[in-house]
Amino acid sequence: MGMLVECDGVTVWDAGMVSARLFAGQVRLLEDVFGLDSGMIGPDADFLYVDAQRWREFARALLEQLARVDSQVPHVMVAGIVQLVLIVDARASGVWLDVPPRFVHLRHGAEGLQHSMGGDLIAIGHHPCARTARG
Repeated sequence: MGMLVECDGVTVWDAGMVSARLFAGQVRLLEDVFGLDSGMIGPDADFLYVDAQRWREFARALLEQLARVDSQVPHVMVAGIVQLVLIVDARASGVWLDVPPRFVHLRHGAEGLQHSMGGDLIAIGHHPCARTARG
């Protein structure tokens, strides 16, 4: 059994239990290390909850914080979770976040991973969460 990541009652990711637990733990670690708040609630039984607008703010702030880190070691260490943050953001908001040129490789990696996780963005233009997180 897995864990659902939801936004306004809509599943944006049906994650395996190990993937979801790693995801939640790494998001909490990023919040702590960079002093950010993702607004993620959970895990609660088999669910994680995100608010599209708060998640978008978290994704932007995370990239801003990473841009201030000169060492490449932390960048390598967080590349995977940043890609998942971008995927959840895109699925919740309906559009891919514009990223600074320094992080285009992470966005491209996220787009490729997104396809392996279940095809096209389910959110583009029609997702209930998209109303709150455009931009």
